[in-house]
Amino acid sequence: MVGDMRRFWVELRLALRRLGRAPMFAVVCVVTLALGIGANTAVFSVINTVLLRSLPVPNPEQIVMLHWTEQPRGTNQTGHGDTSFNLPTYERLAGRKDVFQDVMAVVPLHFDKTTVRIGSEPERASADMVSGNFFSGLKVKMALGRGFTAEDERTHAAVAVVSHGWWNARLHGDDSAIGSTVYVKGVAFTVVGVTAAGFEGGEPGRPTDLWIPLQDSTTLTPWGEALDAGQTLYASPKWLCVVLLGRLQPGMNDKQAMARIEGDVQQGLTAGVGEADGPQPKVGVYMSPARGVERLKDEFEGPLRVLFGMVLLVLAIACGNVALLFVSRNAARQREFAMRRALGAGTKKLLGGLLVESGLIAGAGTALGILLAQTATAALTRWSGVELAIHADTRVLLFTLLLGCGTTLLFGLAPLRSVHRMALSAAMKAGASTSNTDVGKSVVRRAVLMLQVAFCVVLLAGAALLVRSLRNLEQAPTGLRASGVLAFGLEPPPLIKGDAQAVLFHEHMLERLKQVPGVESASLAQIRLGAGGSNNDAVLVDGKNPLPSQPLAIARTNLVGPDYLQVMGIPVVLGRGITENDTASAPKVVVVTEMFVQRYLQGGYALGHRVAVTEDDLKKGQYEIVGVVKDFRYTGIRERTRPMAFFPFTQTPGIGSMDYVLRTSGDPMALVPQIAKLVREMNSDLILRSPIEVSEQYRKSVAQDRLIANLATSFGGLSVLLVAIGLYASLSFSVSRRTAEIGVRMALGADRARVLWAMLKQNLLLAVVGAAVGVPFAYGLSRLLKAQLYGFNGLDVGTAFAAIVLVLCIGAVASWFPARRAAGLEPVTALRME
Repeated sequence: MVGDMRRFWVELRLALRRLGRAPMFAVVCVVTLALGIGANTAVFSVINTVLLRSLPVPNPEQIVMLHWTEQPRGTNQTGHGDTSFNLPTYERLAGRKDVFQDVMAVVPLHFDKTTVRIGSEPERASADMVSGNFFSGLKVKMALGRGFTAEDERTHAAVAVVSHGWWNARLHGDDSAIGSTVYVKGVAFTVVGVTAAGFEGGEPGRPTDLWIPLQDSTTLTPWGEALDAGQTLYASPKWLCVVLLGRLQPGMNDKQAMARIEGDVQQGLTAGVGEADGPQPKVGVYMSPARGVERLKDEFEGPLRVLFGMVLLVLAIACGNVALLFVSRNAARQREFAMRRALGAGTKKLLGGLLVESGLIAGAGTALGILLAQTATAALTRWSGVELAIHADTRVLLFTLLLGCGTTLLFGLAPLRSVHRMALSAAMKAGASTSNTDVGKSVVRRAVLMLQVAFCVVLLAGAALLVRSLRNLEQAPTGLRASGVLAFGLEPPPLIKGDAQAVLFHEHMLERLKQVPGVESASLAQIRLGAGGSNNDAVLVDGKNPLPSQPLAIARTNLVGPDYLQVMGIPVVLGRGITENDTASAPKVVVVTEMFVQRYLQGGYALGHRVAVTEDDLKKGQYEIVGVVKDFRYTGIRERTRPMAFFPFTQTPGIGSMDYVLRTSGDPMALVPQIAKLVREMNSDLILRSPIEVSEQYRKSVAQDRLIANLATSFGGLSVLLVAIGLYASLSFSVSRRTAEIGVRMALGADRARVLWAMLKQNLLLAVVGAAVGVPFAYGLSRLLKAQLYGFNGLDVGTAFAAIVLVLCIGAVASWFPARRAAGLEPVTALRME
């Protein structure tokens, strides 16, 4: 063992000395590898966060997230679709100790962030209400203080636990934070604990700043939604708003658990409605591992897998380049290898030295790649427009180390065949310029270069498709005038109770905002356009289901203020919009879109028909259609046209947080400081929620498409650079090995143009064949990307041709300089070279 270690250190010193004599070779190899490994690590970090990362708790494989398969009639859900349950279901499942060790309930206080205050300055923070066993059930360790208890849940205690990151950032990492007061929507809570570093909440990658026990309060409501007067989380069994996490009993699998709890889920979800709205459908239940970000999996999984395949092609090109550089360098060392063999060094020892060299290169490339990946990951987070806590965990580091080990073996083993079969006498007699001249004609070398070109064509074609799709999205009409409009959210202060007070608050605020200099017009809506959210309700037209063949007729709805359609630039094609006369005491009215009329009124005359959303509407008064507007994009640019209805916010129950829209004569964002000051003067607990220009909000709705297109373009550009380096290095090596041959040919009468073409032809032929090989694979990639493309179906001849031409041009430029150098050789000088 001691002897082996001594030999290793000797080989290490020799390898460092050899690489020190060839600094350019070492730098090119390290940087090339770092680019490939860094890009792969960055993309894998995002994949790990969104799809793979487990909770940092003991036995995370036991943690599951519950889903339902059929929503009961008479219920409504707010939150993450089929992961939204109600409290009766939580209470039933909490008692199933034969299935679960614990069942934990999580109820976010807002879709985005909620208003909190430390001292006198309000801010936005991510906050959840959770069951008393949340921390104990997940087995979360505390850095300071304690977690919650069953008693905290039962009494709805005014205590809070904060995350380690938020404690450091906002409470200065001070131990005296325990016992301090934090105000959540104006309600005081005492901090009793700080979680251990690394725990960010019940959904990996979605950081939560603070937690409070489940509250029976009209102020602290699920998802920030306003409830009817007197309603709370505990008094709203029809509202599916609770996310459930379970820790399975040891030995219990998903199928066994689902079979045992299906009846409990059915009874729990229908506890508030029963058979009141007709026979209930059979509600199924399934479980998913608590890994990644549940709300982003469906949206990001496909694109991320395609991106990962593309970045692997970049790594393959990088590895091919470095392997060829190693082979070329080792070809020039044949006399050295022969001398060492003659002095008694066996193949094993020679190979060991080569592995040490490749290990140094791969190790340096991996280390630099990790540093590059950190920068690239931060850029990915910014580009994505999604708040994700992306960082390298054990899985990411293992992935990177495996890449480094794989490249070490690849480069170390690449020259094995030539070293093992080396003819000692021929190698020792050969000159530096003539040894191993057949390397330039190696089938393997040519195959590697052709594959690199093929991969480059695939990446360029994919990038072109995604960029074209992004351009189509950015140019797609939204159906409204989104530029010049500032949007921000405001929720009423905690003292505001009931719909009547909430309406008065918003009306008063709206009048104040209209007086701000630079504001041309203003209104408000419950749901912000272009932000991805929407209300979706089953509607009745003239008292009946307008689609008798389907159980429900779904329309997207929004509660809006006076002149909202005019402020947003949504054209009215028939009748009128919502006005100031549509008060709570006025007749109920509604404005619908053209798609609503086409689908639910068969394209007939719409004015005068009546719309109901709930059973109460049939009893207390339906909404009369008074206007029809053009269809537009509600949730984002990619949205397909759907039926939609606008209701006056003064005539509907459940008024809470609203989104204000202000059309301005200048830069909308320049008004933010002035408006924030005005709002704070009215109430110190008020803070603007996510102020943004509406056009930018729509632009953010294609953030995923922009991220993918930017990455694909980066990968395509990187592949072009790497292919150019590979072709340049290959031809440079060929010229250096054929110097004597070139001298002979020129001495026998070959002119410089013929020598130049002979050298260029060598690489151009490889590029042509490689491009031809890449085209079918590019078509295959376009089929994988079909779901991401907008405005066209896939790869066309023009895009494929452009990718091929670009690769050939790059090949010609990269080959020109070494070919020109060969043609510029003087025959006498070339013949005198060894």
